[in-house]
Amino acid sequence: MKQSVRSFSIGLMAATLILSIFYWMEPKEMAGKAQQLSEDDMIRKLESGGYHIFTDSQLEDEKNQVGTVQETTVKKDTPAEPPAKVTFAIESGMSSTEISHMLADAELIDDVEAFDEYMRKQELSRYIQIGEYEVPRGMTIEQTADIITSK
Repeated sequence: MKQSVRSFSIGLMAATLILSIFYWMEPKEMAGKAQQLSEDDMIRKLESGGYHIFTDSQLEDEKNQVGTVQETTVKKDTPAEPPAKVTFAIESGMSSTEISHMLADAELIDDVEAFDEYMRKQELSRYIQIGEYEVPRGMTIEQTADIITSK
């Protein structure tokens, strides 16, 4: 037992020595590669990679525009006889809950929570497709979800 403990400790010391030598012998140019980028450099680099950078005020403006688009995309007719089909649009960035409320406002679904729960349980939220849809009234939650998803 004593011999195996000694062998193990000698192995640990040898491994530590080898790793230490590699650490100390590392070329200096490798150690200095990590440099601080300025904010402008970071923005340029991200935008060249296809990302969009917003300031806080620009983000708030964008959110307000999405809210405005939601209100105008639902076509509601209030005559005595409701239309057979309702047209609505799903915009980029809309959440499943926002879509549920939009469908409820258009009187395509009766229960927002039930629709959200169905979308969550069936894991359909990530398959919602952006676009304009014409949905007949009187469809079930499952049928409505099937129309707006691509699964």
